[in-house]
Amino acid sequence: MAVGLGLMAGVAPAQGEELSWRQSSIRTEAQGLNYVRRGVAMFANGEPATLVFRGVSKPPEGGRQAFSGRMLMRFEDGATFTFDMDGVTQFG
Repeated sequence: MAVGLGLMAGVAPAQGEELSWRQSSIRTEAQGLNYVRRGVAMFANGEPATLVFRGVSKPPEGGRQAFSGRMLMRFEDGATFTFDMDGVTQFG
C-alpha cells in the first residue's frame, strides 16, 4: 500500500506560483545573428535577480525580426531559473 501511495503522490499535479517582474537589459555581445543581453530584474515581491539572455535572431523581414533564446535569472541566494522563449521584435 505504501508503494502505491508513493506512486500516486508522484503523479499529482504540481502547484505553481505566479511570477511577475520588470526587467532591463542591454546587448553586451553580438556576432552575426547571435547575441547576449545582460541586465537586472525586479520581482513583484521585491526580490532582485541578474539576467543573461542568449539569443539568435532571424534576418529582419518587413519591419519585424523573429528571435529565440534562453534566459537565465540568478538570485542573490544563488538560486536560478531558466526558460526558453520565442518572439518577434516590431520596428517602427
